Amino acid sequence: MSKDDYIGKKYAVGSVTFEIVDVEEYPADKVSEQYKDILKFRAGYLVAVTYRGIFIPNITVEHGVIRLNKILVTGRIYERPGAISEVLDIDESMYAYELTQL
Repeated sequence: MSKDDYIGKKYAVGSVTFEIVDVEEYPADKVSEQYKDILKFRAGYLVAVTYRGIFIPNITVEHGVIRLNKILVTGRIYERPGAISEVLDIDESMYAYELTQL
């Protein structure tokens, strides 16, 4: 799992297509205790955790997750977790949203 493996990749979730501009890697041993349940999901899903009422979007990968820090949707950059979650229609924590790589 390398940050560079995801930068520039395009995905679709629901009817929204996006390109990854920046991510942060969290190997399984770096995921904080309160969010360990995210590691139960198979690789390749969009799963959000909640922090102070904000959905933090992550993509599950083998042996960890990558947090979406910045994405491009229809020519516009989204870089805050709340804004990213809103544009991707994430409205549920610890739910596996179907993610398709384009």
